[in-house]
Amino acid sequence: MSTEKKPIRSKKSTSVKIKKDSSGLTIGKYFGKTEANEAINVIADQIYSGLTADERKKLGSLSGTLHFVRLLGLASKRTLRPKKGYDLNSDNPNLDRYTDASKAVGVELISDIDIEVPVIDMNLVNELMRVKKSEEQPTYIDPKDDVCTRSVKAGEYFCLSMYEFLFLMIRDEYSGVFRRDDTDDDWGMKIEFRWVNAMEENTDGTWRLKSRIEDIYGKKVEKFVLPTPIVQYHTRGGNSIKASMIDIDEKGKYGWQIKPEYTRFEPLMKRKPRSDKGKKRNKDEMKSGIKEIVKKQSGLARKKV
Repeated sequence: MSTEKKPIRSKKSTSVKIKKDSSGLTIGKYFGKTEANEAINVIADQIYSGLTADERKKLGSLSGTLHFVRLLGLASKRTLRPKKGYDLNSDNPNLDRYTDASKAVGVELISDIDIEVPVIDMNLVNELMRVKKSEEQPTYIDPKDDVCTRSVKAGEYFCLSMYEFLFLMIRDEYSGVFRRDDTDDDWGMKIEFRWVNAMEENTDGTWRLKSRIEDIYGKKVEKFVLPTPIVQYHTRGGNSIKASMIDIDEKGKYGWQIKPEYTRFEPLMKRKPRSDKGKKRNKDEMKSGIKEIVKKQSGLARKKV
């Protein structure tokens, strides 16, 4: 019998905590762990404790062979990135914390060895990335059938969407960490996740990824909601990771277009259809224009009579 599931409480999704000294005086603010992060840490500890010595030895064993090159962004989809120097002691700790930037949609990497990298249909990636309205269901994915692989040779630059990058980095041999450059150690970069929209709590107090069972051609398949992947420097210091980002699209004569070398990412570009409100406004303007023409013609007719 399956256990009843309930979502993480939205009020616990983010938290700004007060830092106090030994006398109780406020000395600053900081961003604390979310309920979702605490839940996934418990699951991670359970998984790790169940590994054998050989399995633990494999964790991160190839991290030193994978190198970060840069982020890939869409200038046609603007977003915000954190910047250095904001003041957590202010009344509003988020004031001036962010600056305008392109939206990160992928990464460029290079490997010292031949590897197999994940491939996900970009239309599905677009749905995974899309911010859902409150009444919409999340996008579910089947890791077995929706994720394929392709071969990449050693020394070959290759690009992955953020969700393909997710499936690469969760492999035991990387365990979420990789190199920043040739002079960096094996832990220069890491992948992080925003879990709050992907986790659900069972009534027995355990946690799991949100999932549902679908009937596909008579076969029961379990699909999952994925957390939002983020690339970060493993250690503090330096500029935002987005400072390394390049745009894979550009504004041409007929609007935004993807650069030829990044054609595969074209489905991720912004496609904003004209809203019904705009159509109604144009329709009303047309009606108003017709009325004005009829009015003028009527006035001319009366003058002639």
